[in-house]
Amino acid sequence: MLNELNEYANEGDVVISRRAVKSLGVIALRLKEVTRALLKNLSEFFKSNKPHLVNESVVAFQTVLRKFPKEFNEIKDCLVQGQPNINEPDSVCAFVWLLGTFGELIPEAPYVIESLMGDQEEFAKHHHTVKEMLLTGSVMLFVKRPPEMQKLLSTVFGYIFNNEHTLLDLKDRAAFYYRALQSSVEDVKKGFTEIKTEMSTFRWERIEERNEDNFNSLCLVYRKPENKFTKPYEYFYAMRKKELSGD
Repeated sequence: MLNELNEYANEGDVVISRRAVKSLGVIALRLKEVTRALLKNLSEFFKSNKPHLVNESVVAFQTVLRKFPKEFNEIKDCLVQGQPNINEPDSVCAFVWLLGTFGELIPEAPYVIESLMGDQEEFAKHHHTVKEMLLTGSVMLFVKRPPEMQKLLSTVFGYIFNNEHTLLDLKDRAAFYYRALQSSVEDVKKGFTEIKTEMSTFRWERIEERNEDNFNSLCLVYRKPENKFTKPYEYFYAMRKKELSGD
């Protein structure tokens, strides 16, 4: 099956290719015994210089490494190479998250974030999710490499606070980080360090496992088990009995 997905990923059809890469990421997430091998596999797609493969691969990297952060070394050497082809909001966010989370292992991390951020005009043009991740990624990297990130973090705070068109949510987030760093850099560092603790499972994985018995039902639409969005038979039976009795 994995060989077949690899073939699909190299197909000329962009939609099929992206779905194949995404599927490989899901398998790497769920089957720990093949995670390392599939990350190497995804790295080859990431180095392909094909934008759709690069963008899909970096999102897969983020998803897998959130659960298995110790496997980062499998993609470390190729990560910065694909930067020119990372141009979609989701993939840029994933890329910045990787730079922030593993920045102590990536020498170029501060300078890559700086190039992504650009000047104030370029920053303003970014999608709002990218702005949020650039802010968060800068804070994540600052607590690990303060000398290199101090000026850049000050710059991103300035871009956000000094622009009257900045969304309120982004200003609130920036204000929260600013006050938290003023209060205790070590506490902020501790909070971000815990991100790299290996997770046994994701919440959505547990939901999907419970829903396997409810395939082809509304459980898959609501992403919840049946008892979370329906009432039990006894409830409707009681209501019907009440109607018939005329009460």
